[in-house]
Amino acid sequence: RLRVPRPEHQQADWKTQEEWKKKLAAEVLRVQQEYPDATVEKKAEDEHRIGAATLTRRIWIEAGVPPIGKVNWKREWLWLYGASPTPNGRN
Repeated sequence: RLRVPRPEHQQADWKTQEEWKKKLAAEVLRVQQEYPDATVEKKAEDEHRIGAATLTRRIWIEAGVPPIGKVNWKREWLWLYGASPTPNGRN
């Protein structure tokens, strides 16, 4: 079958990412227990690079296999930052 793959960076390590998520949840719980009268909030930051990116083409895969194409994008870019309020209305 010929399908367009989901891009994945060639150095991506899903095991390390999952371990980091578990450590973050445990750390938030520890801080909440250490300071029971405080409000503990998780904040996230993400950046978006604007520019020309490598095009992902279709690849041949076996039936039933998710199409994942290893990429290492090279691009012209600039940083764009933004912020949005948290659900409680504070920044």
